Amino acid sequence: MAQPRKRPAEDRAVPGSSPGGRIITSILLSSFITPFFGTALSIALPQLAREFTASAAAALGLLVVSNAAIAISVLPMGQLADVRGHSGVYRTGLLIALAGFTAAVFASSLIWLYAALATAGVGQAMIFASNNALLVQLTPPKRRASVIGLNSAAVYLGLVSGPLAGGVLTEVNWRLVFTPAIAMLTASYLLSRGVETKGTAGGVDVLGSLLWGVTVVVLILGVRTPALITLGLVTLCLTFLIEVKKPQPLVNPSAFRNPIFTASVIASFLNYLSTASLTPALSLLLQELYSMPSKIVGWVLSTPALAMAILAPIAGRVCDRVPPLYVASGGSAVLAGGLLLCIYSLESLQIIPRCS
Repeated sequence: MAQPRKRPAEDRAVPGSSPGGRIITSILLSSFITPFFGTALSIALPQLAREFTASAAAALGLLVVSNAAIAISVLPMGQLADVRGHSGVYRTGLLIALAGFTAAVFASSLIWLYAALATAGVGQAMIFASNNALLVQLTPPKRRASVIGLNSAAVYLGLVSGPLAGGVLTEVNWRLVFTPAIAMLTASYLLSRGVETKGTAGGVDVLGSLLWGVTVVVLILGVRTPALITLGLVTLCLTFLIEVKKPQPLVNPSAFRNPIFTASVIASFLNYLSTASLTPALSLLLQELYSMPSKIVGWVLSTPALAMAILAPIAGRVCDRVPPLYVASGGSAVLAGGLLLCIYSLESLQIIPRCS
């Protein structure tokens, strides 16, 4: 009687069963942390602002500083990971983010909290810049799609559970919002040990990194100042012109010659631009103006992420039968309609002035 053919060990591997499996589990945890933390912190903003007697704008600035640190650092750290090896940059990022979040727990002033979250943002940028590459390197081709799907599921799970956990923890003390991230970063670091990946020849584009950082900072500071916006756009164009001439650029400008790629980048930017402020703004609105308990606010603000988690796999299947361009365009139209409904809902409650 013929014996059944055994599958290779690499095809049978599951997260946690081998050094490669353990680091995959580590990556799944790290992908969960950032969306979880960002949405959980949004729920804690009113309590945090009251403790430090800070304005709503100053409290929202915590999220701006954290995300700005990620935006400034992620491209240089991606290049560094290619040169020095993704596993080393990934583990270093875990430790830096762990240090930042731990410092945030003991913050005695808003400035301290700004510095702690900026530090954590740099660590998160190092994680983002290396974890997807590690997934591809360490996963057998036959299992790569399923593992990438698990990674996406971890992101959605973080988006859904962040407001829920943030609401519960904030009712006890807003500082507890950082503790799940600290625990998961510690576990993620311990699971990531024992795997080393090699880098490639080359160096880090220091000039391009500096220009990119200046561009991001100037554009953020120039939200209300046309002159700074203009300066930021000039710096962005200068960065692009310099990068075109480099053999190892920070970002390959030739990728933007593909109109579909360029349109996708612009569409993603506009979608995030239109929705990024909703969770923190609504958290402040519902808790400060309506005195809604943070636990209830967490339930309310978890609904968009829950809808994404449910509908994303369905949209993926639709894209197998319909050109993705139509699906993405339809999604953008639905998003625009939803934002308009939000505006008129707030008008009907007399929270914002009626549009003229």
